Amino acid sequence: MSIDPLRGKNKLKKLALKFGVIATVFLALSAQTSMSAPFSEAARNRTASPLSLAPENTANTFLDQNIFAELNTQPAYQAGDTTFFLCNIGAYDFGSGFGGTDCWGWRDSNGTDYAIMGTLGGISFFNATTFEFIQTVPGPGPCGATWRDMATYQNYCYAVSECGDATDRGMMVMDMQYLPDSVKLLGRFLVNNTANWWSHNLAIDTVKGFLYIEGNFTSNSGFSVFVHDLADPSSPAFVGSFGPAFGIHDIYAMNDTVYLAEGGSSSFSIWDMANKSLPTLITRWTSPTGGLAHNIWPTDDRTHVVTTEETIGKTVKIWDIQDLNNIQIVGEYLAPAGLAHNAHVENDTLYLSHYESGVAIVDITDPTNPTEIALFDTWVTENPGFNGCWGIFPHTGSDLVYAANTDNVLLIFSKQHAVLGDTMVVEHALGGAGNSVRVRVSATNSMLAPSYTVPFGWTGPMNLTFDSVSIAGTRADGFEVVDNVAFDPFGKRAAYQIIASTSNPRVGLEPGTGPILDLFFTIPGSPGDTTNPIVLTSFSGVSPVFGTQCQIVLNAEISQGSLTLFTCCDLAGDVDDVGDVNVGDASYIVNYIFLGGATPPCCDQADADGGGDVNIGDASYILKYIFHDGALPQCPIPSDLTCL
Repeated sequence: MSIDPLRGKNKLKKLALKFGVIATVFLALSAQTSMSAPFSEAARNRTASPLSLAPENTANTFLDQNIFAELNTQPAYQAGDTTFFLCNIGAYDFGSGFGGTDCWGWRDSNGTDYAIMGTLGGISFFNATTFEFIQTVPGPGPCGATWRDMATYQNYCYAVSECGDATDRGMMVMDMQYLPDSVKLLGRFLVNNTANWWSHNLAIDTVKGFLYIEGNFTSNSGFSVFVHDLADPSSPAFVGSFGPAFGIHDIYAMNDTVYLAEGGSSSFSIWDMANKSLPTLITRWTSPTGGLAHNIWPTDDRTHVVTTEETIGKTVKIWDIQDLNNIQIVGEYLAPAGLAHNAHVENDTLYLSHYESGVAIVDITDPTNPTEIALFDTWVTENPGFNGCWGIFPHTGSDLVYAANTDNVLLIFSKQHAVLGDTMVVEHALGGAGNSVRVRVSATNSMLAPSYTVPFGWTGPMNLTFDSVSIAGTRADGFEVVDNVAFDPFGKRAAYQIIASTSNPRVGLEPGTGPILDLFFTIPGSPGDTTNPIVLTSFSGVSPVFGTQCQIVLNAEISQGSLTLFTCCDLAGDVDDVGDVNVGDASYIVNYIFLGGATPPCCDQADADGGGDVNIGDASYILKYIFHDGALPQCPIPSDLTCL
């Protein structure tokens, strides 16, 4: 089953949960100038980003894992569904205003994952395993261009920016071997062999050990891609340049094959780089829609490529490149905001940073039928503006996915495939008249649930009184109970939410089966009937659901229960409770009534005529049954009868 998330609903209200009063500022800025053709990124930044408005100081503050729960609402699913979940497990606000750009990732030899993000102040490093900010390596800056791009090779991180006029300009080379403690800046290097210090993009062929740097804004013998040898990763060595003189915008490089998105020409190309001194153009093709050739990424099997055009209304395109003389568009996709930025492909899945539509995940197992399987909204509006999700990185070697927002927020996701089997069951219970009784709610949950909600009703003929709830001794023992999430005393309905306590090391209800909540009722002394339904029911917008770390809601399939009055009567007329009905039972009653004998062990059993009390008539009824073929004594209506 595919996820078809709710989009663009109450986005301002949701963002206000994150930024408080600053959300009103974003509302004023949400009416942005519509652009129908590509502009320079500097011009777009001046139009779209409220740089003159300082947001509240949230520098280096880890946002709670639930910070985006209200910002993104995904639909409810039923037990038995098999589906892909993009789970937002955390976010971090670097707190320096607008300027968030691309992101990357690195995993050390110990299996620790690190997210790397271009922020307004430099290149920021975050421990994605422990959720700890490490440091920002500053620069270049300050300057008017905030875009930064980075990639890793072995234990080194390389970063470029368009800030070529700052004193700390140049391609940054950073050594990550000291993580998780720190990152060391080794130096700043020219991006070519002359005097160019700035670039918009770079890519690394990690198989062959070569670095390719975009040179769209400079010239080196008329070429636009600069090549560096990483034989010494700490000191890249320029070896040559190639590419179209009219410039490019993005690069993908692997195993001596380089894919170029050629910017304003609307064209894409593939190059054979086995001979760095003599690069060979394999093929070039042009998008029929004429957008900006912004980004390109091949599928793992190299039979298709995905391209983006960063132009309003221009689709993300999937091209079949198996016949290089006849490259064809076979699939297209576009999220609601209508402006896609960057594409990455891993296995048969397309990951998109899609500006105001957020993070889009598309199944391209069948390239002719791209199918959206997740969409996580990261921005307050849903317009074709240059805000929201700028960068994405799914190639972590784990289940983590990183995304970078333009407001300097790093988002961390995990990928999960789950077969759901979520149920809530009211167990049947027995109780005596005039007594308190426990009715247990049990559940099966397939995913870790930081919270769950149990709405229930007790309308019925027994006229029960609801007393309280408890999680003591259940699977949720130690959690917190939120009273009266919804309450309807006249309709005899109540709802409670149970959440993982901040003081409890358990972050949620682990997947499993067992009791999750006890309900307590009082049965009146004279109930109107012997049974009363206890039901799980939706009311006042509250349903039986599990909340998950994935910021989705899992509907529980429900089974209803009931409360039944118990009786001790197993064999009516067996007053002495020895297992049969004989004259001794009649004698027991006479003894009890007239001679001060012992009270019958079960008064319901002694009430042979069903009259509601124990008297001489019951002895007579038993004798009649034994000696005169009278009617068989019957157990009375359960009443927890008091012997008279």
